[in-house]
Amino acid sequence: MIEKKRTFSAKEHLKSRKEISRIFTDGIFLYSDFLILKYLPGEHQKTHKLAVSVPKRLFKSAVIRNKLKRRIKESYRLNKHILYGYSEKSNTFFNFLIIYKHKDIVSYQMIEEHLLILLNKLIEQA
Repeated sequence: MIEKKRTFSAKEHLKSRKEISRIFTDGIFLYSDFLILKYLPGEHQKTHKLAVSVPKRLFKSAVIRNKLKRRIKESYRLNKHILYGYSEKSNTFFNFLIIYKHKDIVSYQMIEEHLLILLNKLIEQA
């Protein structure tokens, strides 16, 4: 297996409103205590694409919302090799959206733990 760089480049960001709305309407949902993962298999792409959301109704402060988004992105960046290992075998790539759903600010370790749970569920279901 070729060692992938542990980066989160602009090519891996899900920015298209059309794709994000498609995920909401047609996507498959996975849940953990702190996070929701919504995903769809991407069409004709060679990377996984990710968008992160922390609802404003949970945290009014933009500083806190951005802090939580950074924690989620960092835990994804360090653990995305799990998805790419699966994708090398199946040649399937995903567009997915991670939504933070807990009312309290949790530690990075808890976010990472729950993200790993969701990524493993995604691989099992796909």
